[in-house]
Amino acid sequence: MKNNILPNNQIVVYDNGEIELKVSIDRETIWLTQKQISELFDVNVPAVSKHIKNILNQNELIEKLAVSKMEITTKHGAIKNKQQTKEVKLYNLDMILAIGYRINSLKTIEFRKWATKVLKQYILHGYVINSEKITVDRFLNLEKDVISLKDNMQNVKKFISNILEQKWFDVQPFRIDSYTAAYFCKPIA
Repeated sequence: MKNNILPNNQIVVYDNGEIELKVSIDRETIWLTQKQISELFDVNVPAVSKHIKNILNQNELIEKLAVSKMEITTKHGAIKNKQQTKEVKLYNLDMILAIGYRINSLKTIEFRKWATKVLKQYILHGYVINSEKITVDRFLNLEKDVISLKDNMQNVKKFISNILEQKWFDVQPFRIDSYTAAYFCKPIA
């Protein structure tokens, strides 16, 4: 499976105060190379490679979904005016997160603290807002979504009130007749 991910997509800069990575966003995920993952977590590439192999061997992730191959063209180092094509593997956000939970470094400890905090906020509140990254436009869209949700809840409340007022359903008291008693009250053998 070959994808040309980087050139045609939005590039996002991730900056945690120490490093800056350009990542590709495609198919609603982030894609990084092994080198970028090693820089992100401050470890050597062989450590990242080992964890990727283990994650795939243990069927934690499916390779076809978590790994994408891309061909990049660069200038040839030894021959002037010649280009060379190189295949590079990119790993999606699921793989990046799985690696982050396996590697031990100071950056991965900070990563796990951050990830746990975000997950906890999501579990407790049902949503998470990245206040550092939210823009005015995003905030206005979020505000519109909240207003829309409130309107939908009002419509649901009105609908339920109408059902109760108009008695759209007939409530019958529960009666035990001879058939019901015979069916539900069978002696235990």
